Amino acid sequence: MIAEDEHDSVLEPGIQVTLSFGATSPSGETLFYNQSTNTLPAKKDPSLPHRLQAVAQIPLPVNATGIYTLTIELSAGDLRQRWSRPLNVRVG
Repeated sequence: MIAEDEHDSVLEPGIQVTLSFGATSPSGETLFYNQSTNTLPAKKDPSLPHRLQAVAQIPLPVNATGIYTLTIELSAGDLRQRWSRPLNVRVG
């Protein structure tokens, strides 16, 4: 995560921000992948740090028992962050 005091130095107005969301099956097969790129707008209130909120609906076709993996990646300028979470699913 980005430290609170680092937000403004990374998230400058006009920077390209790319978010990708993915899901893989227990066998490693990609079940879902989506990526979007947007330009960060200027702040409405310069005294507040920039924030970025993203809402994503990830369809997850579950047909086997095992560990599915959900992944989110963020790129903004030199910043690269990746979050990955296992999801243990039992079918039947």
